[in-house]
Amino acid sequence: DATIFFLVMETHGTPPTGEGAQQQHAPTAAAAAAPTEAPITVAPAQAPATTAAPALANESPLQTPWTAWFAFSPAQPTAALQFRKGKKAKKQAQLAAAQAAAQAAQTVSMSPTSVKRRQETYEAHLQELASFSSLEGFARLYMYLQRPSQLATGSNYYFFRGNVKPMWESYPNGGCFIVKVPKKGGFNYSAMWEDLLIAALAEQLEEPDVAGVALSIRKTFVLLSVWVAEDQADTCRRVAEKIRALFQLPSGEQVEYKPHQVSMRDQSTYHNALKFD
Repeated sequence: DATIFFLVMETHGTPPTGEGAQQQHAPTAAAAAAPTEAPITVAPAQAPATTAAPALANESPLQTPWTAWFAFSPAQPTAALQFRKGKKAKKQAQLAAAQAAAQAAQTVSMSPTSVKRRQETYEAHLQELASFSSLEGFARLYMYLQRPSQLATGSNYYFFRGNVKPMWESYPNGGCFIVKVPKKGGFNYSAMWEDLLIAALAEQLEEPDVAGVALSIRKTFVLLSVWVAEDQADTCRRVAEKIRALFQLPSGEQVEYKPHQVSMRDQSTYHNALKFD
């Protein structure tokens, strides 16, 4: 239950703020100061943890273990237009189409060697933060993580089941739901991310094929995403309904979806995603 999550987080205190707000890496060093009895495995730089520490006897276990990841990537232009309205909409749409076409042309020209090199670069910058298997374990990790408003542009958080890396190749038959939130629009994207994260861990999405959730900070948008392991129509429909209900999205604000097979071809999680009807 989400209420239990908030109670557990309050019990473990409030997260530090301020220092390191503009770092281009996750503040994992502070996590080493967590209580010694904490069932959190903070991953060392060269030897990432491979299994989640079991929940202690007096803790509330999650249905599955989870692992938190961090990655930093250069900011990319976003072609999302669903939050933009007014006279400039047509011009913006034309610009977005041109960006998408340029992205597609670039992808087509990429050799298999270039694709492999990009994959290796991504893996090299992917940091495993910690694994946990209880509510209390999550709370002890979360209190040391910077909030979305503190993260530098290009930062990405991933919370995934088990110890599977957040990569398209890990779920080749899956896909990704995307909600694009403008930084300048009065949206509390930090709270939206927290709501999504807790919904996933508490199994409020009610779908075992949900592999993980992600937060990506870009120049003008914050992208919240839900990854599914299988690109099945019924699964996707149920997950999309849960996302819309969770965020109480008004009409005109879309949930997008992109199969990983497409992402592996154009080498982007977010570009060229389509509205999910």
